[in-house]
Amino acid sequence: MHWSALPIWIGGIVLMAVGVNLAGGAARDAGMEHLQPAITATFVGFHFIPYAWAFVTRMILWLGVCVGSIGVLGVVAGMIAGPPWAAVAASVDGLVQVTIVLVWATGRLRGGAPRLGRRPAPA
Repeated sequence: MHWSALPIWIGGIVLMAVGVNLAGGAARDAGMEHLQPAITATFVGFHFIPYAWAFVTRMILWLGVCVGSIGVLGVVAGMIAGPPWAAVAASVDGLVQVTIVLVWATGRLRGGAPRLGRRPAPA
């Protein structure tokens, strides 16, 4: 791990929570409460990206980019087409997240899963 992993982890959580609350509040104020699941998925996804560097794990970058991007697509689809598309995107996001983690845990993504008692190799 990088020396700043703990502050990056805490900062990511704080920024995610603030972003979800601000964007969710804006969606509610605009009468688009149905966007909340995709807004949450977007911030959950993108909050992973700095962790890839802090925890020296490439899989986290894939996780953040994929989950965050699907969340953005869900917000856009929800704005254009209305319900239930934001919720559908958030559901797909969950499946993508679980799939990426499972594939990584099997060692099929570059970098493999870390082994207990060993530091991950530098990226």
